Amino acid sequence: MAEAFLNYAPKVRKLVALSQDRIIDLLGQRFGRLLVIGRHYSSTKKGVRWLCRCDCGEIKSVSVCHINKQQSCGCLAKDIIRNKFLVNLTGKTFGRLTVISAAASRNKKTCWNCICVCGNKKVVSGGSLKRGKTRSCGCLQREALKKNRTTHGKSKTLTYGVWGAMKRRCYDEKNKHYKDYGGRGITVCERWHKFEYFLEDMGEKPNGFSIERIDNNVGYFKENCFWASPLIQSRNTRRNVSITFRGETKTIAEWSDLLGLDRMKAYRFHRMGLPPEEVIVKSGPQ
Repeated sequence: MAEAFLNYAPKVRKLVALSQDRIIDLLGQRFGRLLVIGRHYSSTKKGVRWLCRCDCGEIKSVSVCHINKQQSCGCLAKDIIRNKFLVNLTGKTFGRLTVISAAASRNKKTCWNCICVCGNKKVVSGGSLKRGKTRSCGCLQREALKKNRTTHGKSKTLTYGVWGAMKRRCYDEKNKHYKDYGGRGITVCERWHKFEYFLEDMGEKPNGFSIERIDNNVGYFKENCFWASPLIQSRNTRRNVSITFRGETKTIAEWSDLLGLDRMKAYRFHRMGLPPEEVIVKSGPQ
């Protein structure tokens, strides 16, 4: 008996090999909603069978004899029955989504092909659309997250740069200007520790201007600050020299512009210790 089986086995293997050669390869082909993804070898079911993935997501084993008639995992027939009682959503808008056509059912749920205002397409169940659970392709959620992470959206503006530099001068001991600001007790008012309030009080920085304090011996707050041109800024530094003439105090630069003084002579006479009246007279037009 054993010898007979051994003699017969090669013949069986040869017949199997021949039958395999005659099988038409359906891998990758589509039949209705079914896409063939591989062969299915079954010990209980006879004949050549193929594994197919339905558009609804189900995997089904189908006989090669029935694959052309099967068309789906069974969802197609259910959809036909359901569509008799289905409310057509085509053309309707739900949030940012507009329904353009019916789609294959997924997990026994009626689905629709939708297009978002951003241009992306998405398949959404009818229940999610009607309940407002899905209102976009996902762009709405991404925008909401971005908005939550953005406080004022001004971090790359010149005004924000001025605000940051102002705080560093007053509080960062490693800043090269700290000794002239924070080192002298110059601080930023508590309200201006938030950029939004600084922007509300000062407005956007004009082009070419910088923040200036009316009194250089006190800190930064609304009543003591304004946007100053480069000329005003240069005249309002602690290093600038002010003199009082006829009861009025101005910087030498301002007196020079007002009275037509020789500015360099005025500085030299002041350093020599001459009284303000003599500085003005000797530096005036000859």
